Amino acid sequence: MAYRYGERNQFTMFPQCIEDYVTTTDPVRIYDAFVDALNLKELGIEWDEASIGNPAYDPRAMLKLLVYGVPAL
Repeated sequence: MAYRYGERNQFTMFPQCIEDYVTTTDPVRIYDAFVDALNLKELGIEWDEASIGNPAYDPRAMLKLLVYGVPAL
């Protein structure tokens, strides 16, 4: 594939697993499920997974960052 994918169970130095940063009741899990449920093609977000060159980030991951990172107005 032509995208970089994160690994949620990746081992790191502090803490040992990225999942340890997020509690089971953290609102970020709702944003994650919401974006996963979206049909990105209906929103006009299209990409070519067979593209050549340096891999881009997964559009779903970028949308999750945008939704979670932008404070409510």
